[in-house]
Amino acid sequence: MKTIEIYRAGGIRPASRLVVFLKEAIVEYFSPIFVSWKSVEALSKKVSSLSKNAELESYSKKGLIVVQNSVCFNQIALIQFTYLLAERHKALKEARSKSPDNYSEIGKYAKNLVCFLNIEFHKIVLRNFEILHSYFDGRSKVKPRICIKGNINTYYSDMVITVFRDSESSYNQDYDISKNTGFSEIAKTGKYYLCNNIPEAVARGEYRNPRINDSLVKKYRNVFIGKSITLDEWKKYWVDSAAVNDDRSFYKSTLIIPMTLWNNELSDEFKKRINIKDIGRTIFGFLCIDHIEEDYFKEPDVRVGYVFADLISHYIFQRSVYTDLSKTFNKIIEELGSQSLSVSKTLEDYMPTDVKPVTDDLKLELKQTTDNYLFGIDEELLEYIGKGEHITKP
Repeated sequence: MKTIEIYRAGGIRPASRLVVFLKEAIVEYFSPIFVSWKSVEALSKKVSSLSKNAELESYSKKGLIVVQNSVCFNQIALIQFTYLLAERHKALKEARSKSPDNYSEIGKYAKNLVCFLNIEFHKIVLRNFEILHSYFDGRSKVKPRICIKGNINTYYSDMVITVFRDSESSYNQDYDISKNTGFSEIAKTGKYYLCNNIPEAVARGEYRNPRINDSLVKKYRNVFIGKSITLDEWKKYWVDSAAVNDDRSFYKSTLIIPMTLWNNELSDEFKKRINIKDIGRTIFGFLCIDHIEEDYFKEPDVRVGYVFADLISHYIFQRSVYTDLSKTFNKIIEELGSQSLSVSKTLEDYMPTDVKPVTDDLKLELKQTTDNYLFGIDEELLEYIGKGEHITKP
């Protein structure tokens, strides 16, 4: 070895020669291990990157299949919903034209329209929830929660209320939009809201929710910053934890997709006829998905969520065409009184029984606007879901 040659040549003092010799020996005998370890590290990083890309590709492919199923279902459902709704509206209009003073007969046709309007829409939303759940199947042992929330424009503030949920909930779900960061951000930007670590976001002052005791979270912020907290610990920071039995209510990740209409792509005539403001975007409501695990949502989830949100928004608009935007319907409501058309929330005979699990990336170009309009849901749907107390009369 080179070290031994130097030692024999007498060019280095004995003590120094020994040190050099030992260093050289260590490098010579252990360098293969160091080189191998660096190779392992590099390979590990590459595998991790490929694994992540493969995972995203897998979600994207699954998302495409689910989207295809959703579009197929909604194509048929929307055609039927629109046609049958139009037929009921036509029958109501004819009944009033023939016997304008026969309120009993007119009321039957009006109630038939409202009943169809609410129950069919409820069925369609639940079916979409089932299809969307199939997209998340296998990701976790616990299913995410899915719901639709709507806007209520009152004299005092804009409120967000729960319209339909995939499972029952025992806590209050109606509050001022400014009290929840997710909804208030969407109202400002018109874009989706995603938070994959709510505990840490609350601790940093970046997320608000009226159900979370944010002052308590901030007080113990060191428990949350850069750390993972158990569900049992996290529950203690929710103001209604004692009254809520479903652990899924104490979620750590949330994804909110606005159901929107991009207004500047509409003609002036259309906007004038349906009384849509000349601003950037109209928001009909929100598709909300949440989960108890941190980092639950992936990039493709946003794209899949937008497809479902856009499809459901079609039904919401069709409802308005035959209620809020219909002169005939509004006149009849004025004559009969809205309470006479209330339909109880009973779905036993209407629940879908044929729901079956569903076993290229989609392009998504998001535009941000600061002039967004929150479109309130119609009064008939409010009555149906038992939120009639939110209706504000002049």
